[in-house]
Amino acid sequence: LAYCWGNNAFGQLGNGGGPSRAEPTPVLTDQRFVEIASNLNTCALTATDEVWCWGPNVFGINGPTATGDRALVPVQVVLPPL
Repeated sequence: LAYCWGNNAFGQLGNGGGPSRAEPTPVLTDQRFVEIASNLNTCALTATDEVWCWGPNVFGINGPTATGDRALVPVQVVLPPL
């Protein structure tokens, strides 16, 4: 499980929307992350090298599979082949 807290104006907590939270709030996903990074949006890496992002989608920063101006829950980022 992953938890986020703080500003949720653009869905940065990944909990489906709602108010900002001062306490850790579960992210709505079954994914298990090994690393999480957050600034304006939030992105996380799984042990199998999948990338998931949520929050504002300014300039497509949540990846090509994200639609709209924000992702309120994690969306998988499709990475180009190496």
